[in-house]
Amino acid sequence: NVGQVELSGLAQMTEFDKSDSSPEGTRIVLDGRVSWPMRRTWGYLTPSVRTIHREYSLSNTSAADRDSASLTTVLSSVDMGLIFERPTKLLGAPTRQTLEPRLYYLKVQEDYQEDLPSFDSTPMTPSYDSLFRENRYTGYDRIGDADQIALGLTTRYFSKMGKPRLSASFGQVFYFNDRAVNFGSTPGSDPQTDTSPVFASFYANYRNLDVNAQYEYDTDTEQSNRGYISLRYRRGDEAILNFTYSMTDSKVQRSRLIRPEEETDLSLLWPVSRQVNLIGRWNYALDKEQTIESLLGVEYNACCWTARVLFRRNLEEPRRTSIRTINGATEFVTNRRADSGIYFEFQLRGLASLGGRLDSLIQNSIPGFSGDR
Repeated sequence: NVGQVELSGLAQMTEFDKSDSSPEGTRIVLDGRVSWPMRRTWGYLTPSVRTIHREYSLSNTSAADRDSASLTTVLSSVDMGLIFERPTKLLGAPTRQTLEPRLYYLKVQEDYQEDLPSFDSTPMTPSYDSLFRENRYTGYDRIGDADQIALGLTTRYFSKMGKPRLSASFGQVFYFNDRAVNFGSTPGSDPQTDTSPVFASFYANYRNLDVNAQYEYDTDTEQSNRGYISLRYRRGDEAILNFTYSMTDSKVQRSRLIRPEEETDLSLLWPVSRQVNLIGRWNYALDKEQTIESLLGVEYNACCWTARVLFRRNLEEPRRTSIRTINGATEFVTNRRADSGIYFEFQLRGLASLGGRLDSLIQNSIPGFSGDR
């Protein structure tokens, strides 16, 4: 910090090595930012300028691609918002409500990058939060050009203690120019459209129950691109119950062969007695009428040890892909085999804890589960 001005920088050198004949080599990144945040209780204004310089020294490139490159990209933005506040009631309880309009202008110059490899860049899945990001790609190998304004509106309800009880957000991007950098074609995004889809986000909390939801609606095609709603009940570390419904339109699927278009996910960790817990998960693809993963087990906890028995059945990645044509329509056919396993674990607790290898498996299957109980 220099007064009210914030300075930040990153210097990075990465060596990428491939076991096949894909491009490999060295990438140097110098990433610097200058911003001037001006914050008040009623709003904020943050102008920012960021410069990303990249140097490539590559091998195993094709004849049409560069084996060296030097790129300097300038990203400038202005983020501003207002905060309106009033006392009110929610479900009969006194609360405080805010109304927060937000405007975010982003200007990123265009740099030709199509003839450079992508070591760590992929398109980000669009969401309400992505409306206010500087780059629509991860990593440093692709920096998307932009000349756009994002508009968002958020309302929040807080308890008397300041805990968030409910929030809802809506937003959309308005483009002034077409996007020239389209590596991987960001799902659900037309580089020539004048507006982005409309994004909505919702959160609510009531005692031990949390509700999260996101939704994306394409105003050009007048269809839903993707969305989900998730309910989580949690009573300390003793009881966890999760349910999620999600959908993704096939036109915006990036992993069309693997991900279902519509699925449900039910998982739980539920006490049967003081020492015995039931563990379970059922992840089901509605469009395929097929179980993606099922998990059922029992956990026994004593003062200094834990024992678990789990049965798990899950679909593996496609082993074989073929293409067939029916009535003039081409579709992909995948052979996904199911893998089953029975797991038993005896875990000692304390200073010299042994075991715990099933903790990561259960954490991936049951959101909210912690092995440090």
